Amino acid sequence: MRSAVRTLARSRPQNYTGLNSARDMQLRIIARSTYSAICGAPHIAQFERDLIQERTRAGLAAAAARGRTGGRKPVITADKLDRARAIISKGLTVREAAIRLKVGKTALYAALRP
Repeated sequence: MRSAVRTLARSRPQNYTGLNSARDMQLRIIARSTYSAICGAPHIAQFERDLIQERTRAGLAAAAARGRTGGRKPVITADKLDRARAIISKGLTVREAAIRLKVGKTALYAALRP
């Protein structure tokens, strides 16, 4: 497709036998705009993505400067982690410790991981 459009865009008037110069000009304009649309669109989209990323990073940096951080609050606090270690050291399982602390066992396992 690209090579056909390029050929049409670069063609000389003598290749369009029987066409007047106005029609020839219209064909060239259409071919060039089609080529630009096909080849230029990814660059425009990439430019827009870069702008969005830049604005997002600037927003996150501004929030961090104000002392704000993103993401969920941790379920397992330092106090809960200490209590979980004490429960586990008494011989209970991680599952039982999670039930007593009212947290998920997966979150507790992740917090206990060194």
